[in-house]
Amino acid sequence: MDYERSKQMASDPNPRVRGELAARADIRPELLYFLASDVEAYVRGLVAGNEATPRHADVMLSGDKDDGVRAALAGKIARLVPTLPADQQDQLTAMTLQVLEKLAQDQVERVRAVISEALQHMPEAPNGIVKRLARDAAAAVATPVLEHSPVLSDDDLVEIISQSPAKGALSAIARRGSVTGAVADAIASSDDEQAIATLLANPKAQIREQTLDQIIERAPEHEPWHAPLVRRPSLPLRAVRRLAEFVSTSLVKVLQERPDVDADTVAALGETVKRRLVAEPKGVAEEVGGSAKARKLAQENKLTELEMVAALERGDRPFLLAGLAALAQCPDKTVEDIVGSSNGKVIMGLCWKAGLSARLAHSIQLKIARIPPREVMNLRGGTQYPISKAQMMWELEGYGIS
Repeated sequence: MDYERSKQMASDPNPRVRGELAARADIRPELLYFLASDVEAYVRGLVAGNEATPRHADVMLSGDKDDGVRAALAGKIARLVPTLPADQQDQLTAMTLQVLEKLAQDQVERVRAVISEALQHMPEAPNGIVKRLARDAAAAVATPVLEHSPVLSDDDLVEIISQSPAKGALSAIARRGSVTGAVADAIASSDDEQAIATLLANPKAQIREQTLDQIIERAPEHEPWHAPLVRRPSLPLRAVRRLAEFVSTSLVKVLQERPDVDADTVAALGETVKRRLVAEPKGVAEEVGGSAKARKLAQENKLTELEMVAALERGDRPFLLAGLAALAQCPDKTVEDIVGSSNGKVIMGLCWKAGLSARLAHSIQLKIARIPPREVMNLRGGTQYPISKAQMMWELEGYGIS
């Protein structure tokens, strides 16, 4: 842009004109530095998000009074991390890391959360900053890096687990793409029911047999653990027999269908089912009937959101799970795994895939997935899904849903 014209725009009384200039990458750095002191937060925010802005201006903006400006700056600076030279010796890199460090300690949770979201998948992310974010008292800040960051070692994770971290932190660690035996032991030793359910639902979690036995001994009093235990990729036969003593009849049937269960154990489980049918026929009929009714309505194209809401209100979990599977066109087991994962993002994605409203998805997190209220994904504007379509699709791909 012509320099004289850009100077005129920088002094224009209309903030929209100044904002148009602030968003451009083809103007002199000194003009962006000038606009970094604009009276309008709208203009300063555009300067903060502009990658052409000189780093001296970024340093100034890191102390801006408007947290929206600082959040815009946080997103930009974090995105620049992979482009920084490995030796981190030059002045530009030092200033960039200075800004990042300051924003990672910002008093406003929203700003720190932007940093965490941006750094969560980066192996190049500064170790010290990631560790600080992982220990943040706010779940929105800590959980992204706890769930995804390759920077955090097993020792880091075990130490964080031992320090009574933010609510939801253990569940985030339990959802990691790879959970080693040491980390699984630390989670299993906690009193966090939801985190242990999430760990059990994670097929990539390495849970030692001794640890699994300890969880099973505690499981009768923790119903959220039953389904993910029954569906663990590998179960010793003694664990199968022990589970059959207390899980629901429908889950005993799932145990019967496991490929790693021998004929004698299948027969023994069959006898368990027969005894249950005699002892509790009404409960079994209701359990089977709910899922059958949902599938029948789906086949007749009559499975509406109103039917799903009614099932939620009467607490008909089998109907809801079968309904989600039918509407989202995915296997029942996948739905069980997702609902048992305690991962609000993927549960939201499943409900979106099923064509359900965000409000119903919010209720399913609370009443069916039993996610604690403080960890639930809240709605945007009271009615909208809080994450993008692309993010929900990405979450679902991890469960083989496209």
